[in-house]
Amino acid sequence: MVRNVDQINITNFVNTGATTPFSRYQFTLELWWTNDDGTKGHHGPLQYTFPNDLSTMPLLTRRYFAEQMITAMVRVTLGIESWSNYE
Repeated sequence: MVRNVDQINITNFVNTGATTPFSRYQFTLELWWTNDDGTKGHHGPLQYTFPNDLSTMPLLTRRYFAEQMITAMVRVTLGIESWSNYE
């Protein structure tokens, strides 16, 4: 049984322009936070859709999270982890 993934190389990460069917989700997001100076902030509630609203995310950020998903898929496929580790 595989115990560890020693190395994963993901190269040539480019936008092919092709789209694939993907479930689309809608959700309401509302955030509250505290600034360094102690003042409070608030955002929302606003409606967002996933993955549509990811289009404004820079490519390198999308690549980072895509690589995290690919690594998780490899680890589950090899039996190192199960999907419950990512819940």
